[in-house]
Amino acid sequence: MRLFIVPHILVGIGTLGAMLASLLWLLLGTTWQEKVVDASPSPSQGGTTCYVTWSSPRENLQHSEKVA
Repeated sequence: MRLFIVPHILVGIGTLGAMLASLLWLLLGTTWQEKVVDASPSPSQGGTTCYVTWSSPRENLQHSEKVA
C-alpha cells in the first residue's frame, strides 16, 4: 500500500508547490511597463533597421537597442 501512496503524495505536494509558485510569479512577476523615448529608422543593406531607445522607471536609466 505504501508503494502506491508515497509517489502520489509526492506528486500532490509538487503540484501544490507549482501552483503556489505560479501564483507568486503572477503577482510578483518581472513584467514592467517601459516608455519608448526615441525610435529612428535607418536604411541598411537588408532593408530598414530601427534603433529604439527606451527608459526604465525602475532603474532610472535609458537603454538603446537595434531592432531589425
